[in-house]
Amino acid sequence: MLTEQLHRLARLEPSRFPVISLYLNARADEHGRDRFWPFVQRALHSRAKTFAPRSQERQSFENDIERIKRYLRTKVAPSANSVAIFASSGEAGLFEAIQLTASVNRNQIYVEGQPNLFTLAWLQDRHRRYAAVIADSNRARIFVFTLGELAEVTGVRSDKLHRTQVGGWSQARYQRHVDKLRLDHAKEVAHELAKTVEQENIVYIFLIGDDKVIPIIREELPQCMLNKVVDVLRIDVAASERQVLEKTLESMQARDAEEDVEIVEQLVGEYRAGGLAVVGMGDTIAALAKGQVDRLLLSASIDSIIENETLDEEVRDLAAGTLSPGGAGDPSGETRQERLAGLLVKKAEETGVRVTFVEQTDLMTGIGGVGAFLRYRA
Repeated sequence: MLTEQLHRLARLEPSRFPVISLYLNARADEHGRDRFWPFVQRALHSRAKTFAPRSQERQSFENDIERIKRYLRTKVAPSANSVAIFASSGEAGLFEAIQLTASVNRNQIYVEGQPNLFTLAWLQDRHRRYAAVIADSNRARIFVFTLGELAEVTGVRSDKLHRTQVGGWSQARYQRHVDKLRLDHAKEVAHELAKTVEQENIVYIFLIGDDKVIPIIREELPQCMLNKVVDVLRIDVAASERQVLEKTLESMQARDAEEDVEIVEQLVGEYRAGGLAVVGMGDTIAALAKGQVDRLLLSASIDSIIENETLDEEVRDLAAGTLSPGGAGDPSGETRQERLAGLLVKKAEETGVRVTFVEQTDLMTGIGGVGAFLRYRA
């Protein structure tokens, strides 16, 4: 659903009415109370004052304040660790709220003519949809995790062979029978996993189980699925959903750290060689505007995305309505780089470009925190 929401919000036309993008850390304090209320009160009411009294924009914004507060008081589930709200009552009554068990690093508010989707895209990239198979010789569970929570679990149970059932068999015949049952079980698990991968658009797979069954399951997987296998983990097959989630996330983070290094080195090498890559804010936005970008790389920290170039006329036209000066009298209170970061994500989502966030922000320092692989040279 998050993918669909990103696409839908990215395709909204810029509005003359203020559009609020609000990201909140919804983790409760030690007393079980929400921590975000002081930020919400201060951020919303201080920005309301920047609109002219009795103007349509001010009325729209104040309507949004009341609706946001009402939602936060009555609709936030105890299990939610973050909330994202996009609201503009003056723009066809836009109000979209998303609750996630994944956390945002800090409370954020953006007030522009369109949603700022940087943090939502970061959440999607950081918590990709993956499957974990935990199996022994006759049982298996297939978990689907997304955005830091369990989305689905499927059970597979096969016939279990008891030694008393084969009295009088030779050891060789008994072992062949055991091997056949184990193979049949592995085939059924692989079949169920293949269905899950296709139906749930699974990006990565973890295999968990004993040394006897996991190699057999691997042999039954087609190459396209083997390419998705991130790791083979040693966890007790009776492990809880939470234990499986924690172990797989730990492995995923280690893999992501390795991928960060590889992908940035590839980007910089391609750029140095004059190949299909650009780096820096100006060239990257220009390439997005022309539809050249195949994959966008962004530092996960907006603060390390630097605008140190003069944008050319074509890029300024693209960014019209998004790159207002900021500062005193500006309702958003955003910096120019925050607006540009939001613009990069919006244009990528509009054009179906994959966005990858690099968590190791120091890797991106030398290129201004942004770059892109290109489909072609203009």
